[in-house]
Amino acid sequence: MVNLGDVPVQRSHAAAFSFTNRGTQPMKLRRLETSCGCLTQQFEQDVIAPGEDGRFKLWIQTASQSAGSKQYTCKAIYGPVDDPHVEFAADLIFRITLPEQSVVVTPKAMIFHQPNNQVTERTVDVTDLRSSRLRVLEANSRSKLLTVNVLPSTELTNAEREEGVVGRIHVAVGAVPSGTHNTVIIITTDDKEFDQLVVPVLIHGPDAKSDAGADHTDDRTDDNSDKTPDVPTFED
Repeated sequence: MVNLGDVPVQRSHAAAFSFTNRGTQPMKLRRLETSCGCLTQQFEQDVIAPGEDGRFKLWIQTASQSAGSKQYTCKAIYGPVDDPHVEFAADLIFRITLPEQSVVVTPKAMIFHQPNNQVTERTVDVTDLRSSRLRVLEANSRSKLLTVNVLPSTELTNAEREEGVVGRIHVAVGAVPSGTHNTVIIITTDDKEFDQLVVPVLIHGPDAKSDAGADHTDDRTDDNSDKTPDVPTFED
């Protein structure tokens, strides 16, 4: 378990987990199964030789979380390099107490159910409660299943502006392949502390028997896709 306790206001915090291969054969960290899509995974290496140390981090984006004590879980799945059918699991816990946030993203995450080709449209609001407010520059997703764009400021009412809403992002999902698809929306701002805000997105496509037939790819398909999540890279 990693317990960061009370943390200051900033856009993200990380829990670092270290481990050692005390066996006699190389082991591979195959995947991390987290309890919340708001957690970002960052591997330093995935194959650990006998006697070597490994490390990975779990990042939490504070703008998508409410204040208070939080607990997240993660299951680290690993196994021998030369036998992909053998797997072991380690249960990990990440605890943190978040302060009241100055920048808030609403909703914190999005779920779409797409049983057919009908387009579903929703919006994401960015609110800045500080006196000197940030500007939303752009929004995008690396998934072809999402259409994302920042709406003009004229879409906001005077009352919303007074409440601190600084940007509204339009999100649309149309036809998708069968199955479940995970991705994120990345919102870029002109603020140094909150320069990137992330909204996890879960899309449920139609059943395999009634696949809408869309020719889409929901995540990037490079050879390192299992190690390089569809999220921005964070610094220490």
